Amino acid sequence: MDRIPTWMTDRRHLINWTSYLGSLFFKMFDRLQGILSEIKEDRIIIETPSFFYNVFISLRTIQDLPALGEKIIIFLYPIFKENDIILYGFTKDEDRQIFTDLISVNKVGPRTALSLLSLYDRDQLIRFITEGRVTELTRANGIGKKGAELIITVLKDKYKNVRIREEVAGDSEGAIEKVRISDQVFNDAVSALTSLGFSWESSSDVVRSIYTEGIEVEDLVRDALMRLNS
Repeated sequence: MDRIPTWMTDRRHLINWTSYLGSLFFKMFDRLQGILSEIKEDRIIIETPSFFYNVFISLRTIQDLPALGEKIIIFLYPIFKENDIILYGFTKDEDRQIFTDLISVNKVGPRTALSLLSLYDRDQLIRFITEGRVTELTRANGIGKKGAELIITVLKDKYKNVRIREEVAGDSEGAIEKVRISDQVFNDAVSALTSLGFSWESSSDVVRSIYTEGIEVEDLVRDALMRLNS
């Protein structure tokens, strides 16, 4: 019987080889192009010629998606586990970068980072972090006061010279509140439709297509029902 190569039995070589493979696979999962097959509450299914990929995304990303059946290109961040590869997706590379920064903070996992990105866009997050705005960060699920303070401590210096949009750099409390309300209206309308028996995919697609700024949840649900029942 042939002798087993040293690198297969020596733990140091095995760790180095595993790290190399992890780095290689990470680079392979840079972005994904395919057909948007399904939209679920916290993830999407992308169809490619060979596989169907399950990709977790934020609520903001869901609102940026094309219609079902259309082509999509999404930036990926893979998490490698012992028996699984979990993919997180973003329509903008800058969102993937801030996601990467957030999960580099101790005890901030991917789901918590997505929660922040569901509530705020990239520029709002950078502003809150550089200004030490603990209260705004704790509005996201999974973020307590200590967690928010740690995010600020770790990332504040990194973002202090990052340029953000002028309307965010100035006094944008009203704009931020408007975005937060818009997200809530969207979620409430979709929840109402799913409680009536419609699928999450069709509900979110219709709500996204007819949503206009300032519309009330009741009006949004009524218009969506007319569209869904037509």
